[in-house]
Amino acid sequence: MDSVSLLKCTEMAIGSDDLSQKHEELISLNSSIKKLEYTLSNIGESLRTEQQQNQRLQTGVQTFKERQELNDKINSLKGKKIWILYQNSLTDFNVLKEQENKLLKNKHEEEKVVAPLKKAVDRLEASLGKYKDQASKLRSSIVSKTSLIAKKYTSDRENADTACNEIAIKIETNERIEQEMLTRLQQLVDLNLKTWQEPF
Repeated sequence: MDSVSLLKCTEMAIGSDDLSQKHEELISLNSSIKKLEYTLSNIGESLRTEQQQNQRLQTGVQTFKERQELNDKINSLKGKKIWILYQNSLTDFNVLKEQENKLLKNKHEEEKVVAPLKKAVDRLEASLGKYKDQASKLRSSIVSKTSLIAKKYTSDRENADTACNEIAIKIETNERIEQEMLTRLQQLVDLNLKTWQEPF
């Protein structure tokens, strides 16, 4: 016999129905309390699980919010960066435009100064062209005349050479004749001397 059966038999032996009823109620209450404690334990466990899940969700939500804020800041910075780049580009463009205007102004002023010089240069180039044409014609004329002079010089030289050769031949002939004459004269002299030297 277990302790519960023994307790019931003891209560019946005492003869108090109220005690047995109260004992049954106590047993029932204890069973209910155990069930409630079990249920409470399950609820507490579920609550802890839910809290952990909620904590993870809150962490995820917080991370998402922080990520969203960072994205918003990045997008804002990108927008500001684009605006800053636009402002810098606009400033650079204005500076370059101003420099271009200055250069154009200087160019116009220089063109005003250079225009008369350019006209003078054009006139000089035109005159130079004329001089070049004249020089070319003069060069051609000089070449032509030089060629004629060279031909005449060559012809005169050939004629002079021929005349010199003829004179040289004449001189050689005259010298030969003179030599023959001297020889004959010497023979005559020798002959006369010999004749004068011989007795009569």
